[in-house]
Amino acid sequence: DHPWVNHEWLFQVLAVVTGPSETVSGRTFGVGGWNALRTFLVMILLAVVLAGDRLHHRLLGREGPAWAAWAGLPVLVGLLLMWTRLTLRPELFSYLFLVLLVRDLDRFFRGPAFQTKKTGPRLMLFLDPRAPAGRIILTTLLWAQFHGFAALAPVLTLFAWILALLRPVTGGPALDARGRWGFVLVLMTTAALVLTPNGFRGLLMPLRAVTQFQQSQVDLRTTVSELAPLQESPDSLHLTIRMYRAALAGGLLWILATLGRISPLRILVFVLAGAAAWTSQRSIGLFGVAFILLFTNAPAGFWRLPRPVNLPPVPAACAKGSGLILILLVAGLLWPRIVTDDFYLEEGVGRRFGTGVNPARFPVEAAAALAAGPEVPFFANLDAAAFLLSATDSPIYIDGRTEAYSADHWAEYNLIKRGDEEALAILDQRGVASIGLATAGGSFALLVARLLDSQAWSLHSAEDAGLLFKKAPGGAGNAPARPMLEAAAREALGRARNGPSARRADFCLAAGGLLMLAGNETGVEEAYRQGLKHRPNHPALNHNLGNILLARGDFSAALDHFTTAFGMNPRLAGSALNAGVCLLRIGDAAGAADMFGRAVRINPRKPEAWVNLAVARREAQD
Repeated sequence: DHPWVNHEWLFQVLAVVTGPSETVSGRTFGVGGWNALRTFLVMILLAVVLAGDRLHHRLLGREGPAWAAWAGLPVLVGLLLMWTRLTLRPELFSYLFLVLLVRDLDRFFRGPAFQTKKTGPRLMLFLDPRAPAGRIILTTLLWAQFHGFAALAPVLTLFAWILALLRPVTGGPALDARGRWGFVLVLMTTAALVLTPNGFRGLLMPLRAVTQFQQSQVDLRTTVSELAPLQESPDSLHLTIRMYRAALAGGLLWILATLGRISPLRILVFVLAGAAAWTSQRSIGLFGVAFILLFTNAPAGFWRLPRPVNLPPVPAACAKGSGLILILLVAGLLWPRIVTDDFYLEEGVGRRFGTGVNPARFPVEAAAALAAGPEVPFFANLDAAAFLLSATDSPIYIDGRTEAYSADHWAEYNLIKRGDEEALAILDQRGVASIGLATAGGSFALLVARLLDSQAWSLHSAEDAGLLFKKAPGGAGNAPARPMLEAAAREALGRARNGPSARRADFCLAAGGLLMLAGNETGVEEAYRQGLKHRPNHPALNHNLGNILLARGDFSAALDHFTTAFGMNPRLAGSALNAGVCLLRIGDAAGAADMFGRAVRINPRKPEAWVNLAVARREAQD
């Protein structure tokens, strides 16, 4: 019964128009329209980037061969930084509007558009889309209909105005009395945010989201994975984090090399976006856009850091050749990896491009059962909420919009995740009659175990992607769930006979999880080994099989699987930790200390890694 305050209503209209008419139709979801919309938006973003800041002139060689060779490199790097966010989300519109806004703010405060008449700019300029001021208001107005990130518009306008007023401090031309029009622009961009179907409530929605990142009741950064700090992303984004660090260093070096030649607003946007990505991986897309804007704003001429006077200048042919080589390396070697399964296994995320998203993540049977049954309140974890919400008209306990729920509500969600008696009591108080859980992430394993043992709940359906529980009438639940779980595991193993090798391995991984819930330990190991036949370097399969062997005391065999998992995905702190345990058990204290040290560097907040590191160093007489 939470009120729907939708600050991205126009994006939702597009999603409905281009989406499948039947959400649950066997296992064919018909997402071609969504993929086409996503591709169209990414291509529009790319076209807008290439068409501005004289970039198209440089690509055509009109500013010299060196510029032509180098101009495309920051665009490629920026897109690579954004790859995790290039999904069908309203953020795609935010990236587009951010590019347009920053460019027009530069024109308004630094170009002739602000100095239109001696008497000062007329108020009509703010309503004329042909003038930068008018486009800034129009961009903000449109942005507000698509995404809550539109709240950035008045903030960036305020920063641009302040930077313009401070120009004399840095030796630039003074802004005369007409600087008051900057304040008017700030007010008008703020007012534009209210012009949505939600009015003032829509304006407050993004502000409410910001205040919920860390409170005494709940820290959303530990609840929603994409809100976690980028460099603390659990078990994922190894290459993305390295690219972020390199881009951050490269951008700062570029600012020094072009000191005084780049718009201060773009420098500020780059620094703020870099800090935002540091604190939340959701902001890596904004950082990618800021990186592109920073490099495409360079003036004519090839600027670089001062070099010793005794070194000859770099020949134009060398500058051109080195630029072409770098672009070919990025575009020809790194970019194609994004369409391979290995890239996603290394990054530890569900596939978004290439051969498609991991199909073992969508609880189709649960969605079909909810859609066919009566409209009763249901609970779903975040991994399943969007899919189940799209398949039924039943009220959902929580749908994942961070800004739509109070901190108390999110704290309650985390209590339910714990899976104790208090969790079941909360579900009863909320009148929840069904529980649909996606099981790939494993964060709700405690609740699953509790529901399987509870007399008040019964397992209604099981599949590779998740489970559906229903309230048992009269407390007559806890019917034998093992046959249903084993049947779902057999179906998953059957689906593993066809398709790409990574998909087959994914289905075997899901089958092993179902068999583990059924208590069939022999079947779990067989499922994992079958999956490794399809994809020997699958990180999750290697880690899980290593855990089985470690518990059995087969340390050498377990070590092989942990090192394989860690070698494939270097963000798996748990695999490094367990590999260290195996090394310690077989008497290699120095090797164990090295692996525990790696686990500590990946996740400094993991106490088990510190304790084991101390044990290993003590064993090594350190």
